[in-house]
Amino acid sequence: MKFAIDIGHNCSPDIGAKGIKFEDALTKEVGSKVIEKLKKLGHEVINVLPVRCNSVSDSLNRRVQVSNLNNVNLYVSIHFNAGGGQGSEVYFYPGSTTGERYSKSVLSELVKLGYKNRGVKNGSSLYVVRNAKAPAILIEVSFVDSKDDMSKYNAEKIANAIVKGLTGKAPEESVPVKDNDKENKIYKVQVGAFTDKNNAEAMVQKLKEKGFNAVID
Repeated sequence: MKFAIDIGHNCSPDIGAKGIKFEDALTKEVGSKVIEKLKKLGHEVINVLPVRCNSVSDSLNRRVQVSNLNNVNLYVSIHFNAGGGQGSEVYFYPGSTTGERYSKSVLSELVKLGYKNRGVKNGSSLYVVRNAKAPAILIEVSFVDSKDDMSKYNAEKIANAIVKGLTGKAPEESVPVKDNDKENKIYKVQVGAFTDKNNAEAMVQKLKEKGFNAVID
C-alpha cells in the first residue's frame, strides 16, 4: 500500500501549537517513526512535508500536491491538539467509507494507550482532508496543553498505535518469529571426508552400528 504521511506543521511560517510541549517536535518525532515502521512492514511511503513554504496555505497546498502527484492510497496527517481539552480524535471526509474506516481503526488503537476517545469527526473544513485525491485522515493524537495527555506521551507507542491502526499489523510483527523454529532446525554433522570409497563405507557401517543414521554424500 502507498501512504502519504504528512508530518504536521514543521515548515515556518506553518508552525504548530505550543503548550507543555511543542506540537512541531511531537509530530516530527512520531511521524518519522511512523514512516520508518510502515517501510519496515513493506509499504511505500511518501513524506509530503515541504522543505519550505511562503505561508500556511502554501504549506498545505504543497503537501497535497505531492500526495496527488504520487497517486497514494491513503493520506495521513499527524497532529497534536491544543485548547484545553484531552484525548484523541481523527478527522475524515464525510462520505468516504475508506476514510471513516481508517479513522476508527487508528482512534481505537490510540485509545488503548489511555487517551480519552473524542471520536471520529467531520474533516471537510480541513484543507488536506478536503483536497487530497486519496481518502484522507487527520489525526489529533492528544493535547499539548494537557498535563494528563502529555504525561502519557510516548512517541514509540503512539507510532506503533498509528501503524497498527493503518495496517492491522503491529510493527514488531514485520519479521515473524515462529516459536517452533528451534524445534524445526536441522543441523548436519560431518564425521569425516575420504578419498577412498571403501573407507567411507566402513565409517558409515561403524556409525550405523552405534545407532547413528549415516549416508555418503
